[in-house]
Amino acid sequence: KPWWAKLGHWSLMLLATVYCLFPIYFMLVQSLNTPTEDVFGNPFIVMNPTLENFEELFERKSEVRGFVGDALRRSYPFLDWLGNTLFVFAGSVAATLVASVAAAYALGRLRPPGFRWWRRAIFATYVIPQTILFVPLFQVVNGLGLDDNLLALLLIYPSMALPFCVWMLSAYFQHLPREIEEAALIEGASRATAFFRIILPMSRPVLVAAGIFT
Repeated sequence: KPWWAKLGHWSLMLLATVYCLFPIYFMLVQSLNTPTEDVFGNPFIVMNPTLENFEELFERKSEVRGFVGDALRRSYPFLDWLGNTLFVFAGSVAATLVASVAAAYALGRLRPPGFRWWRRAIFATYVIPQTILFVPLFQVVNGLGLDDNLLALLLIYPSMALPFCVWMLSAYFQHLPREIEEAALIEGASRATAFFRIILPMSRPVLVAAGIFT
């Protein structure tokens, strides 16, 4: 390529990198600012960095409920929030992948009658705007007695991600070569063994993609 094309390419790469990293840099600067510098200082540069904000974040000075009082002396249950986030994250990814892999294998490899229409119908549900689902989802959660419960999120988040994951995984399973799996079945392997020993290892890239999407 000519030098000007390379220059333009690397300039765009640099611009995209700065665009993506700037919010992280800005949050880091704000976390190291003192209250005075946060109000009167430069928002993009730290002159007198401090770790007091992180100490206050991890040290509980009072009861965690309410969050009423001096804005600079609140007690933040950050570790509780972090634990809740990790629990919901791991549970949602695991539930979504297990359910979507099972459904996608049935549609893509076993091919029941009308499997193409099933795939289209499942993908069509993903196109429905999620905002119109808030009221019915709240009614379902309330009816199950899961309000103010982390399990409600393990019900809602997978339901949002399942349609797309099933559609993507079923298309991948459908186009995988069948010769290896059929050879294993002829040699005496069960379908479950062929699934766990052959299909899943061959599906690592799309499983990673589905997990990232979830």
